[in-house]
Amino acid sequence: MKKITIFTSTALLLASLITTGYIVFKAQLRTNLALNTKVAIISEKIEKIQFNISDIYNNFMQKYKKMRRSILGEITKNPWYSPEKPVQQIVIHLKHGGMIAGKLLKKSRDKYIVEWKGEKIAIDAARVKRIERKTQKAVEWPYKNDVVVKRTNGIILDAKIVDVKKDSVTLLYLEGGGSLELDVNRSDIECLLFAPVYTRESQELETQLKRQFPKMEFYTEGNFTIITDSYSRTVSSYKRAIKNVYTNIYLKFFKLFNGRKPKRQNFVVVFDDFVDFAEYAITDGVPFWAVLGYFSPTDNVLYLFNAFGKRIEKMVFDVIVGKTGKTVDEIADEIKKRVDERYHMTIEGRVETVKDKYQAAY
Repeated sequence: MKKITIFTSTALLLASLITTGYIVFKAQLRTNLALNTKVAIISEKIEKIQFNISDIYNNFMQKYKKMRRSILGEITKNPWYSPEKPVQQIVIHLKHGGMIAGKLLKKSRDKYIVEWKGEKIAIDAARVKRIERKTQKAVEWPYKNDVVVKRTNGIILDAKIVDVKKDSVTLLYLEGGGSLELDVNRSDIECLLFAPVYTRESQELETQLKRQFPKMEFYTEGNFTIITDSYSRTVSSYKRAIKNVYTNIYLKFFKLFNGRKPKRQNFVVVFDDFVDFAEYAITDGVPFWAVLGYFSPTDNVLYLFNAFGKRIEKMVFDVIVGKTGKTVDEIADEIKKRVDERYHMTIEGRVETVKDKYQAAY
């Protein structure tokens, strides 16, 4: 108890001395010019130290930001990197030995939300042993070779194409240190499939096209991407047509393409309405009335229009019935007015037959 009393008294005495000293110091500072000058010098030195510290900190932050930009620049040079389409496919290895591969939808400190077999599932982070990330190409292209053969029965032949003859294609399988050649008849080949191309140039071009055509949908099929405002049912026809053309060109010029790697993804813009195509072609200085489509070497994009769209169909039908100046339906309506209602069904049947003939010609 005595020790505590002594300690408290000492602390109070020290506080009193500090307070008294500070009051005396302030009084001297107002009257003593020499002391005032010394304090000013000390204050100036302190300010210089503060300025130097601030300068060092600012220089450090500039170097840090520069280094960060450099690192991000290296990342963006990575052939699979894209700010628009980040790597989201992951393989989660669980502690009990299981494994789940799917699309990463969301990640938090406690769990992973993954799309697995079409369903969203939550995985507790405490159950996860390690995470394996995949590149975009690995996600969307499950084959070893960049060009594979799809047979008419749906089977994919994942082998290297080594020769193309008039009636057959020769494939080379390399497995377990050995090799095996296989000839496939051209008639048994539905099409060739090509790996997507993820380069910086492709990603920049895709970003540019998304800004250019915000209302259009993007459909990627191997190494070509269709950008269109057509219905999805029509897009299936586009894909089928492009695959067939692509396959024929590749097999025809196989010796030219063999061993070469594509530099970029192929982008095809298909306008569903001919008028939209015409307006866009004019901005590129292309005479839309003289072409079915055109390739822009500056954009590296192929521009087409839906030749089977409603507007073109009407234009063709109008040309066919141009002598009367009326459409088939208008002619049928006039005939119906002149005959009894019991004949209307027959007239409609005949009209449909005529339309079918027009459609076949179209």
